Amino acid sequence: MTRARGGDRDTARRLWSELLTGSDTEDNRWLRNEAARRLRQLDVLDRIDALSRLIGVYEQRTGSRPATWADLIRAGYLPGTPVDPDGYPMQLNPYWGLVTLDPKSVLNPLPTDEDPVP
Repeated sequence: MTRARGGDRDTARRLWSELLTGSDTEDNRWLRNEAARRLRQLDVLDRIDALSRLIGVYEQRTGSRPATWADLIRAGYLPGTPVDPDGYPMQLNPYWGLVTLDPKSVLNPLPTDEDPVP
């Protein structure tokens, strides 16, 4: 069992990639679509981690959390509003400094440490 969020994303990525490149039969089509979705989820988890690190650096340098993505853009940490692999803007909770997906994103819900992947 691999854990996508805090554990071994590389192993999860390899397993989902193998499923994605399997044969394209009718029986496997759902599994291949799910593998593609899971790979995009792993990508977004990596983006969330990177954005969380940027928020931490910003907070250390300024003494406060960014209120919006514009704060990080003005400070030169980001070129623009971050988006998920499907183009939905990432959400920033200024109170907690947490990065999440747009509620409309088809990648919701993201896997957690408790979720088996695959």
